[in-house]
Amino acid sequence: MKRNGFFMLSFCLYFYIGFNMPKMNRKLSILFCFTLLGFTSIAQPNIRSFQQSDITALLDSAQKYSKTDAVKAYNLMETALEIIVQKGDKENEIRAYTILGEINYYSEQYDLSVDNYFKAIALAESIKKDGLSY
Repeated sequence: MKRNGFFMLSFCLYFYIGFNMPKMNRKLSILFCFTLLGFTSIAQPNIRSFQQSDITALLDSAQKYSKTDAVKAYNLMETALEIIVQKGDKENEIRAYTILGEINYYSEQYDLSVDNYFKAIALAESIKKDGLSY
């Protein structure tokens, strides 16, 4: 998702710079845009390279920061949920929504907290997961 945004930004920059500069500088603008695209692809994590232990570490860290640093916890959860959803890992998705509910609770966003807890319960019921111990 984020990569598409960078691609569109690079694409727009290419056309803006390319058509507003003399022909000689168009080559530089093309080089700039492809360099920008190269850096954005390097900066994006390869979802397939994440191991189960990496996901667990992200979730554990988010849970640790849920009471003290909501912004950091949200950032960790965003990364974790992106990986979890792409991998189709329903059990960790249940845990992720439960932790997200905790983060919302400690941030006094009670309505979001309840929504995330209900998402976790609905997922658990959909895969027939008994005993929500998260």
